[in-house]
Amino acid sequence: MWYLLYTLINAAKDFHNQGIKVGDIRPANIFINEDGQVKMATQYSWPGEQLNYSKTFYEKEVTYLSPE
Repeated sequence: MWYLLYTLINAAKDFHNQGIKVGDIRPANIFINEDGQVKMATQYSWPGEQLNYSKTFYEKEVTYLSPE
C-alpha cells in the first residue's frame, strides 16, 4: 500500500513540475501489472477526455475534485 501511495504521489509531483494537473485519480484509473508496476490513466491518456470540473459541471457525472 505504501509503494502504491508513493508511486501515485511521485507521478503527481512530476506532473506538477511540468505545470499540469494529474486530474481524476481513483481506483478505476490506477493499473498494477503482475510485476508490481503502477500506471495511472489521466485526462491526457485519452484524446478528448474532459477535466473533472467539466465532467461534474456539464455532464453531471460524479467525480472527485481536488481542493485546489
